[in-house]
Amino acid sequence: MKIEVRGIINNGIYNSEKIVLDVLEDCNIGNYLISTAQSKTKDSRNSYRFPIKELKKGDIIVLHTQGGEDKVVKTIKESTYEFHWNRGYCVRDYTRIFLMRYITETTMEIR
Repeated sequence: MKIEVRGIINNGIYNSEKIVLDVLEDCNIGNYLISTAQSKTKDSRNSYRFPIKELKKGDIIVLHTQGGEDKVVKTIKESTYEFHWNRGYCVRDYTRIFLMRYITETTMEIR
């Protein structure tokens, strides 16, 4: 995969919980989604599909579990793309998170 999950920061603290991902190769983030396992509800908020956006190797993705406004912070070396899931609850309520990549409309790669 061209993107890798670095980890969850402030797990269980709704106002500051975030999932951080590293871009390993140039790619379009719109081909990826994050999903949780062993959900307590059958809620559509258990998956987040990223918007279509071209990213470069070395960029950082920050997915906040709370609501907010998406933004990009650029430095000389990389860009940090901040997205907001607007889940209403923390990722910690789940056993696992998965990063999935759409290969075709019917095929996915899961990590």
